[in-house]
Amino acid sequence: MALSDAIQNEIKKYSKRVECTVARIATLELSDEDREVYLKTLNNKNAKDPDFLSTEKLSQVMRDEGYEGVSPSSINRHRNQLCTCYRKTVSS
Repeated sequence: MALSDAIQNEIKKYSKRVECTVARIATLELSDEDREVYLKTLNNKNAKDPDFLSTEKLSQVMRDEGYEGVSPSSINRHRNQLCTCYRKTVSS
């Protein structure tokens, strides 16, 4: 397979994702109670809110609890709506 084909195949796979890693954890791995608190914290961009956690702190809490893939940069992308959650998907 040519490099261009391999890249195009990966682009097609990636473009069909509807959730980023940090959002997918809520869908697949958390209880209802944990999901509610996690999503509220994940989506909170207001640093003046008493329930706000910085991207670094939220990432550390998730790692401490055994969840992989929740890096400060992935949280930032989600909070700034630059992740796959906010991209249009390509239908097959």
